[in-house]
Amino acid sequence: MDTSGRAVLFAGVTVVIAMLGQLLVGVSFLRGPAIGSSLTVLLTMIAALTLLPAVLSKLGRASTAGICSASAAGAPHAAGPASGSAGPR
Repeated sequence: MDTSGRAVLFAGVTVVIAMLGQLLVGVSFLRGPAIGSSLTVLLTMIAALTLLPAVLSKLGRASTAGICSASAAGAPHAAGPASGSAGPR
């Protein structure tokens, strides 16, 4: 599990802990949404850590075919703050 996997795991666990914190409030109508949202985040996190890498490895280069062909064809990049342009002064 590389950097992105650790980031997904850390973010998912943080959200699950925060959602389960609603159980500590003691308000009965928050129990259902707290458990439901925690399970949803947990299942999404598990899918992102296991299913997504498996699908991407199965697709191989076909998963990035549109991105690579657009950049190889010389498609213009969006100009923005990241491109070093400070804009008119």
